Amino acid sequence: MAFRVGVIGGTFNPIHFGHLRVGVEVLEQTGLDQIMYMPNYMPPHRDAPTVSAQDRFMMCKLAVQGYPQFTVSDLEIRQGRLSYTIDTMRLLVEEHPDYAFSFITGSDSLVRFVWHKFDEILDYLECFYVMNRPGVNLAQLKAKLDEMHLRNYNKIFWVDAPGLDISSTYIRSILADGRTAKFLVPDSVLDYIRIRNLFKE
Repeated sequence: MAFRVGVIGGTFNPIHFGHLRVGVEVLEQTGLDQIMYMPNYMPPHRDAPTVSAQDRFMMCKLAVQGYPQFTVSDLEIRQGRLSYTIDTMRLLVEEHPDYAFSFITGSDSLVRFVWHKFDEILDYLECFYVMNRPGVNLAQLKAKLDEMHLRNYNKIFWVDAPGLDISSTYIRSILADGRTAKFLVPDSVLDYIRIRNLFKE
């Protein structure tokens, strides 16, 4: 039986407990064997992060220490260019042909953004898990998916789980103000931020 891996992509600028809790919820509800966090080099739908890709990768590595079902990939960072999910999944399948990959994203991301070659992305996946997010309900998601007329519609699954209302934007703002982000991000990540003097105005 294939090793089942769920991929969570993002800038992780910085990674926080909300990101980590999503991984736990998906593991418990889907039976996946592992969650792979994948910081991108440059996101397609937002401005490039001011913190380097290597720093964001290292913060992710620190955040998942001690939890063997979590891992971090530098695949998109190694590409050194704009990250599209279709290219990422193609490369992942080439590197790990014995794995069964799923992708995990928030409902807001799927509804509000245009996904490049979305049906082809689904060709590479066992499942595409959509997490509930504030402001986007299941009916809105279904309406969006109906508009797409997907061949692989049956691979998309809704994951109804309570999220932690934490954002990297908020964390960056309080760090820039010289305030503490304790209990929002793991202590190991906070130490790294302090040592590297990140997120200062």
